Amino acid sequence: MILADFPYLHFMTHVHSKQGEEGLITIAEADPSDASPGVFVVPVDAGGEFFPFYRFQFAIYRGAGVFEETRGERAIHEGIAVAQLSSGRSGSLVCTFSLNEIDHVDDLTSEEFEFPVFERIPKQPPLRYVGEFTHHDFERPFAKLQLSDPQSLDVLLDLTGISLIGCEVDEPEEPEDVPRAESQPSPETVR
Repeated sequence: MILADFPYLHFMTHVHSKQGEEGLITIAEADPSDASPGVFVVPVDAGGEFFPFYRFQFAIYRGAGVFEETRGERAIHEGIAVAQLSSGRSGSLVCTFSLNEIDHVDDLTSEEFEFPVFERIPKQPPLRYVGEFTHHDFERPFAKLQLSDPQSLDVLLDLTGISLIGCEVDEPEEPEDVPRAESQPSPETVR
């Protein structure tokens, strides 16, 4: 398997359907009035195990509501999450970033900085994606994750400007004769 074939880390919300089924949908699909909080998830193999690597997307925040841009749009960068390290963190994912994309590389040596580490939430069965967006990962079951240090994404943002997105997904196509409702952003954005 080459890197481009590895699945993504996603940010979704856990829902219960009216028929009593549990599943996941993207944040853009969630009804803000009754959605549960977002959670990071990753696709798992048929045995429920992590893949060796995951890709994820991130943006670089420049302050005052401005993100780094490329060609007039928010620049999206890709990072790699490495699974099941031999350092005794079995069942965890460590997020890594390309240093040439980060202006404040010296901040990464700060004693308060650690690369974010996600762990699988114990005793949670894998969940299926039940929404209407499309992405090749949505055919697999997902494991819910939690940060080993709940403050690590805030520290990452404060020191480097990095904001983890998860993965952008495609909205389903609507027939041309149907008026389009007010558009919601499709990225699974989280701070």
